[in-house]
Amino acid sequence: MNTQANPMAEGIVREGEIKLEGLEFNTKFWAKDPTLWKQDKESMDFIVKFLGWQKVYNWTLERIDDVLAFAEDVKQNFKHCVIMGMGGSSLAPEVFRTVFGKQNGWPELIVLDTTNPDWIGAARARINPAETLFIFASKSGGTVEPSSQFAYFYDEVKKAGVKEPGKNFAAITDSGTGLEALAKKNGFRKTFINPSDIGGRFSALSFFGIVPAAIMGVDVKRLLTIAKEQAETFGPEAPEKGNAAVQLGAYMGACNVNHSKDKMTLLTPKDFATFGLWAEQLVAESTGKEGKGVVPVAGETLTQNFDYREDRFFVHLSTGSEDDKRVSAIAADLAERSYPVFTIKMDDVYQLGAMFLLWEIATAAAGAILGIDPFDQPNVQDAKTRTKNLLADLEKGNVSPETTAPILVSSDIAGEVKLETLAQD
Repeated sequence: MNTQANPMAEGIVREGEIKLEGLEFNTKFWAKDPTLWKQDKESMDFIVKFLGWQKVYNWTLERIDDVLAFAEDVKQNFKHCVIMGMGGSSLAPEVFRTVFGKQNGWPELIVLDTTNPDWIGAARARINPAETLFIFASKSGGTVEPSSQFAYFYDEVKKAGVKEPGKNFAAITDSGTGLEALAKKNGFRKTFINPSDIGGRFSALSFFGIVPAAIMGVDVKRLLTIAKEQAETFGPEAPEKGNAAVQLGAYMGACNVNHSKDKMTLLTPKDFATFGLWAEQLVAESTGKEGKGVVPVAGETLTQNFDYREDRFFVHLSTGSEDDKRVSAIAADLAERSYPVFTIKMDDVYQLGAMFLLWEIATAAAGAILGIDPFDQPNVQDAKTRTKNLLADLEKGNVSPETTAPILVSSDIAGEVKLETLAQD
């Protein structure tokens, strides 16, 4: 995996690198020094609790035999695997699903991150609940959407005549959550406990991403090993100059701060389009606060000779696929017309793990340049807390007179949600 920048982007990258060198990014980042982002005690105390993802590939590799054994068990007993998650708990599995595709002899992966009845119904129509493993993935253990999905599919498994319906379910969550208790109470087939110092959108190389990938037949040991090898070029001993993760972070941060370019357009071939959606959430939620932020633009229709506004900058994710030839031509056109274009080239699909890590580090670096905390999400937290409070009111019968449609509320894990981690899913 290597990077390339046109002259316009190259100059911006260097501006950002100089800023990061002044902040001592490499030293402070790997030392988990929160002063890299914030100086007040409350923020610093929060930041140090969410840096466990930096070398999570080591943690996951130490537990890979357990993951592989479970994946083999699922392979022998189920035809489908449905991921019930939201945001960071479901986007990485969706990337694995679309990038690698259905693997011969392995269960087909279906990812749900919605309560849309049509979407849920379409998933239901594709499966036999008795031959399906359902993974309830939630860091906080109480995210509303997968909780609702669980209530529905648990009932469907019982209706299918399964004597021990809990054996068709697995959980991925933090220690001490309501989901952990729910899994034990209902006899789930397996519960994976993830490190609590990893936020949802930084969890791709932890159990949240790796367990679903293993179940669908991805060689996760190879993927994590490549990520670990590539990490040496991102790590504390690597200079900022030539460090692909730092380069991307420098580019994002300097485009925003020095050039008033806040809309990062992702140029992705069709075979890598869902990675753009994962990166969109990572960057938007991490940098969008305090009146600042990088706005990712993913999935936009790409055409040659289109004139963009001055607030745009571009990142081309090159896979070498047939469709990438089309996207590369568009990237070349933009570069020739002096739009800033930064390209990241993958040589092997199994560099996907390294690509996740690269973007996570880059987002942390961009946050340092912007002077914000990239690990909190005040607006997400506020919305989730308001939603939980609203549902609690509905459960008590406090229904607004304007409400005319029937309301269904699941109370399976009511009262067991950790508010401090609710927004981290």
